[in-house]
Amino acid sequence: MGDLRSSVSTLVLEHGSGVVRCGYGDDNKPRTVLPSVVGRKKGSSTSAQLAKRSNQIVNKKSSVNRPQVLPPIFVTPPSAKLSENAGRKIELGSKESNPHATVSSNIKIGYEALKLRSFFDLENPIGDTGVVANFDDLEEMWKIIYKNVLKGSFFLSNLALSLPYSNEESTFVTVSEILFEKHNVPQLILARDADLAVRFFGLQTGLLVDLGNSSVKCIPVTDKKCAYCKVQSLPFGGQHMAECLANSMLQKGYKFHSQSDSEVLHSLIRDCCYVADDFDSELAKVEPTSNSLYCEKSTELANYDAIKNDMDVESIKIPEMFFQPSLLYGSRNGAKSSHQSLDEIVIETLRTNNILTDESTRVTIALYGGQSAIPNIAQRLQDTLVATNPEIETSVWDVRCLNGSRDASWVAASKIVSHPGTAERFWVRKKEYEDYGPSILSKKWF
Repeated sequence: MGDLRSSVSTLVLEHGSGVVRCGYGDDNKPRTVLPSVVGRKKGSSTSAQLAKRSNQIVNKKSSVNRPQVLPPIFVTPPSAKLSENAGRKIELGSKESNPHATVSSNIKIGYEALKLRSFFDLENPIGDTGVVANFDDLEEMWKIIYKNVLKGSFFLSNLALSLPYSNEESTFVTVSEILFEKHNVPQLILARDADLAVRFFGLQTGLLVDLGNSSVKCIPVTDKKCAYCKVQSLPFGGQHMAECLANSMLQKGYKFHSQSDSEVLHSLIRDCCYVADDFDSELAKVEPTSNSLYCEKSTELANYDAIKNDMDVESIKIPEMFFQPSLLYGSRNGAKSSHQSLDEIVIETLRTNNILTDESTRVTIALYGGQSAIPNIAQRLQDTLVATNPEIETSVWDVRCLNGSRDASWVAASKIVSHPGTAERFWVRKKEYEDYGPSILSKKWF
């Protein structure tokens, strides 16, 4: 199916804390996934304000000691291939590999902005907590995505848009004003990603676990509704895994920059990493063969497959941080981390919200978010919960993944909007918005 659709198409945008996924309704996967970053050329009208905010962040001293990350190497991850050229590698940064390249020379988004970070002030429209921080940058990102990625236009496209659960209703009101009043979107669905996950799972009562880019969030669900006021979280996620991998591979002579090389790092995690059934025994098998010495790799153009072959300990150590947070920036034999593990916070959230009780016969724990696609994470969580809670019947636990895909939340939104009967009651039409104002959003979704 081509990019250009009939007169009115349905576009689906899913904003996470780290990436935005874009595509058409009823597709099996998004057309593109890119970092949620907007870059404005230094010296432009807003660059002074952006630089001031950036300096405030940079000047904050971190309490964590990290190895120095040197300038990046240049490798071509598999995700840089275009769908129609699946068997051929394309150099990252080339015109051919960047369908989301911007039309304006003063504004760049995604990987293009990261690549030019020396010349552009970078801003994340959605902050680490998932809350929209800059509506102007968010709107610029939409414009570029519409024109260069989805080949559509606002006034000819119905839009389903999701934001992280942490955004207040006022954020959705502002988004609806921008899309309806400035861009004349004919129909709009605005939802929190967790609400879409609940509907996609058909979850009545249980726990949603969002394994996101910046954090892990446990969201209680009762009678098909998310209890957002009772969410508990852990302060690590996909971006921390990428940083750990960059620091670990530095010891083997590979120089990564955790931002500009994020696509490569996440591709390595996706292709090589898995959660071990028994971490200690599998590590014992790998460690004796892990004797790579620092050599001249740092001065070479590295091959992606060569880097994969050097990932031995990292393949199981990086995702193990969910179950042993001390591995995040320390050694396995170091002091116990002050952070809870994934299984600990899951149990605490279940008990605090009376989802897990003595009378419970089934407790559903649904994993979604980018890191839920790491192989074996759901089974390992279930096995750990069984082992650490022997007083509870094994059959009580039901841990599952949302499609087992990093794009699963986007797929959920795509499938919901592609079925007219299911989606009909969720669409907000422009005429309804003009008649009732933003209050119509509450009747539909909140």
